[in-house]
Amino acid sequence: MTSVVVRACSEADWATVVHVDQLAFGYTFDEEENAADRNVLELDRSFLAYVGDTPVGHTTAFSLCMSVPVGREVAFAGVTWVGVLPTHRRRGVLTALMRSQLDAVHESGEPVAALHAAEPAIYGRFGYGLATQRLSVSVLRGHTALEAPVDAALTARLSEIADARAAVEEVYAAVRGVRAGIPARSDLWWDRCANDPKSARDGASERRCVLIEDAAGPRAYAMFSVKHDWPDGSAEGELRVREHAATDPAAAAALWRFLLNVDLVGRVVHESLAVDDPLLELLADPRRARPVRSDAVYVRLVDLPVALAARTYDVPYDGVVEVVDGFAPWNAGRWRLALRPDGAECTRTDAEPDVVLDVRELGAAYLGGTSLVTRAGAGFVGQRTAGAVAALGRAFVHEPAPYCPFVY
Repeated sequence: MTSVVVRACSEADWATVVHVDQLAFGYTFDEEENAADRNVLELDRSFLAYVGDTPVGHTTAFSLCMSVPVGREVAFAGVTWVGVLPTHRRRGVLTALMRSQLDAVHESGEPVAALHAAEPAIYGRFGYGLATQRLSVSVLRGHTALEAPVDAALTARLSEIADARAAVEEVYAAVRGVRAGIPARSDLWWDRCANDPKSARDGASERRCVLIEDAAGPRAYAMFSVKHDWPDGSAEGELRVREHAATDPAAAAALWRFLLNVDLVGRVVHESLAVDDPLLELLADPRRARPVRSDAVYVRLVDLPVALAARTYDVPYDGVVEVVDGFAPWNAGRWRLALRPDGAECTRTDAEPDVVLDVRELGAAYLGGTSLVTRAGAGFVGQRTAGAVAALGRAFVHEPAPYCPFVY
């Protein structure tokens, strides 16, 4: 294994961080496109890895707060900008970076870490489990009929992104109250999510916002752009939904009815829908949405008892769970869990376990969207007491499905 030295960063390391990230991910840093990322990046939470005098890897984390079941939230480290130079992969650089980062997150008191993985196979060995998934859809013109009644009280209003901020935040906050996995957004995070540099549009229009509202206020929104195309003189443009949310079924139906019926558009695409988004239920012909399911957020429990106590559980569970955690030994061992609708108690015990699992599986189940029974069927969860895995799984499951509307 290569001798790797990891050190914490400061503001003076910005140029080095950019240099490493460009080489690790094979792109050229664009100041305009990445200005909003720079504003939210916390260099004092960043680490650089060196081999000799050469910087060969980097990682950082955002200080964020995530919604958890139900109507609660937990502070978490949003792990990001993780990269190792292609000349130094598989030499222990990433392990050294993740070691330093996890220790720092633990010391900071954040009980949870989470990330979006560029390559899904990487992070399981560090205790991250797949907690949310997403759908990408592409709906062709001519297949947009909806099976949903029209609420006459709802109207659609187009707005500039900046002017829509208050309305968007109101809807966003309401959805966070019922759906797990959604980060809170500060002013800087709002600016990042609304950022729309011309260089990143790929020929599409500037991003706009549609608000679905009634006399009492906003109930849904979508941020979108349109890329026009006129093959053989016929309009076949593409409407690209960047982000959307709705507080209730009627508003969701009104929002999709608008998006699917914009003139001069041949298809509507959305690359990040919740797996239970109403769209597939609303379409008269759901096959035409061409949904593709993929991984989204990976969750790691950093302080197991604190993380478990931060959320609630729809179905009670009492039992002993043995947790394997080779990367955070403070989590490892046998825990007596008392999971309740008002929270949880998690205490050390020497009793025989009912369930044995890796901390990765608890991270996957944490937001309520991953079935422990399914993971057990694949051989990742061990059962020592009959029915224990199903009972534990029922406690963790929560609907609606967890979801994150943007990549951090």
